[in-house]
Amino acid sequence: MFLDIGMAELLVICVLVAVVFGPDKIPPMVKKVSTVINFLRGIANDATDQLKAELGEEFSDLPLDGLNVSDLNPKSLVNSVLGEEISSLEHDVGGELIALRDEMNAMRTEVTKLRLQAGAHLIPPRPRPPVLPPPAAPEEESGQN
Repeated sequence: MFLDIGMAELLVICVLVAVVFGPDKIPPMVKKVSTVINFLRGIANDATDQLKAELGEEFSDLPLDGLNVSDLNPKSLVNSVLGEEISSLEHDVGGELIALRDEMNAMRTEVTKLRLQAGAHLIPPRPRPPVLPPPAAPEEESGQN
């Protein structure tokens, strides 16, 4: 249903509205809510028509009638327009990254072999920075006066 609200939730909402506002105030409230919804729908339709008019002929095939607010999110808009191209680029770049990682590991292994052959294992390791003791707890003031 609307906004993922099931029949049970809708029934609970109707009962709560009837209890809180009373049965005599419900019809005017429903009329006001429907007026607001129609007003907002009119604003959305006017904005869509204005957008179509300003975009011109080259964007006439753009489906603005079924446009949702989530479609205006830049990430989802780019994914919907360039989805296949992006996924193929991600696949290509992912393959390149794997190849670079493998090449880097091979270079690291080769450097390690060369260091061992040159006697680099005799070089002492770098000293570690000193470990600082934890800060002392603040001393409590005695309240004796």
